[in-house]
Amino acid sequence: MIASNTARLVLTRYSLLPVNIATGILIARVLGPAALGMYTLMLWLPSVLAGPLSLGLGNANLYFAAREPALTRPLVANSVLVSILGSALVLGLVLAALRTFPSFVPAGLGTLEIMVPLMDLPLRILNMYGANIFNALKQHAVYRRCEVIQTFAYATAAFAAVFVLDMTLWGFVLSQIIATAATSIYILTILSRNGHFSFRPDLGLLRKSITYGAKIQLGSILRVGGQKADEILLFHFSGASALGILTLGRNLANRIRVVPVSLGTILVPELAQSGNAPQDLVTSAIRRLLVLMSVIVAAAILLAELLVPLIYGSEFRDAVTPLQILLLALIPLSVQRMLVMYLVATGRASQFVQMATLGFLVILTLDLVLIPVIGIYGAVISALFGALAEMLFALRIFTRLTGSRSTEILRPRRTDASALWKSAMSLVSR
Repeated sequence: MIASNTARLVLTRYSLLPVNIATGILIARVLGPAALGMYTLMLWLPSVLAGPLSLGLGNANLYFAAREPALTRPLVANSVLVSILGSALVLGLVLAALRTFPSFVPAGLGTLEIMVPLMDLPLRILNMYGANIFNALKQHAVYRRCEVIQTFAYATAAFAAVFVLDMTLWGFVLSQIIATAATSIYILTILSRNGHFSFRPDLGLLRKSITYGAKIQLGSILRVGGQKADEILLFHFSGASALGILTLGRNLANRIRVVPVSLGTILVPELAQSGNAPQDLVTSAIRRLLVLMSVIVAAAILLAELLVPLIYGSEFRDAVTPLQILLLALIPLSVQRMLVMYLVATGRASQFVQMATLGFLVILTLDLVLIPVIGIYGAVISALFGALAEMLFALRIFTRLTGSRSTEILRPRRTDASALWKSAMSLVSR
């Protein structure tokens, strides 16, 4: 079931790839590197805030709902409360900070450019909370539909903004908000239809969720912070064009990162319910994932030089080498993803924070040293070494907790390749 559900999620995400690529091409060609860099900056704060704010309580929802489905209604009520009150507090603090420290605002951005993209923050957070609950209850089809709605709503709005309304930068910002709202409507409809929606929060459960989720929250802030720090540093030292090129490279690498992310999504509720031997599930998942990702990454590195300038235009030719380095980083990131899912699903959030702290320090240190000297290459090299550091640290924690040896985890077996082939053939036959 794990292989089947993972494959369905991966196939759903890759079936959306033409839509994502078409939208990405539209944005890149309409805006160009410099304006794409500004667009990235405008979405920087929403992504920094939405991810960490939702990952803490979101993973708590996943942890508690997977272990005890009867808690779903109070978890939903708690999620609604936190998304509304938390967002209101954050928006107030951001507005106060903009007025108090205007000199810290990046050049070219004003209050309007920063605050408008934040208007959908409550819905972004609620969407992530809801998606985690669907995942915990193993409602994988609903989870997949959320991504389909988000993708098509954003693409439709973006193309309408350009070709119907003759909008560019602000049209894409508005498209993000529309897509978030469309997904929220679907999530709330399904929760209500299944009898999970409630306005009655359970404060005792909320305290437990916050206690558990605060550690995930801190680790998530550190992980997102490492990536976002290099974007700010790169913009400062190399300008908006370099940031636009890095954005394209990351977006393309994330298309392949779909594979380990999807497996991790399906794996967490299974690990939370797997009794005394979740480590066996993680070990086999890592070995098989390494086989699969090695093939995919090697092919992508070879094709990048031809396809990037062909599809996105010659002005993005400089994105090829940074993209290839980011693709290499997907190998350690895949292993790290599986190990993090084990830590989260088994209630070991403190070790996740330790790993995230190490990764943040490695990335930030290398960013400060390398970006002023070699620009965008410093950013992607920092990302690669940060991923390696996190993987090695998480691997050390896992081997200590389970008594496993690193060779058992990282050395693929012949049976792993054959198991992948059988899973693929089984899915095709269906």
